[in-house]
Amino acid sequence: MSIPVFLLIDFLMQGRISGLALAQIAETGPASRRVIYETIWTQNNMTALFGTGPGSFYDVYLGLENRATMGTKFVNLAHNDYLQVWLEMGLIGLAIMLSFVLYTAYRLIKLVFLGGGTRLQIAAGLSTAAVMIASLVDYPLRTIALCVLLSYFTVLMAGIDKGRAR
Repeated sequence: MSIPVFLLIDFLMQGRISGLALAQIAETGPASRRVIYETIWTQNNMTALFGTGPGSFYDVYLGLENRATMGTKFVNLAHNDYLQVWLEMGLIGLAIMLSFVLYTAYRLIKLVFLGGGTRLQIAAGLSTAAVMIASLVDYPLRTIALCVLLSYFTVLMAGIDKGRAR
């Protein structure tokens, strides 16, 4: 779905979709996204270079969060794939993710503005970009179904057909 179509649907629903998304980010409870982001950003100074290891977010975050504000909720994922990869894999993991974002942007520019792609490739590139944008406020790369779709979209976007890239 293209952004103008999304904005039209959001407008017809009186801004409920974007309003809900912004409300989730602006929430200020101890398990809110804003608090999680701030905690990771300010506390990840000792492990930023090499990370804490894949899959270690939950255990590490237990030591980082403010015990005085903890309630019945617990944080098992960062709700931001980029911050979580930075915490777990360090700068190397973050560099790999950002290089994929740059590659996606490069392919989209080439496919859309330089006319080098089919409609299927453009749709796959936009779908890849949508997953990467969603990674800023959620964890689509942590769900198997979306990760598999991202892989499929990336192959289509890259133009890999019968073993050769275009």
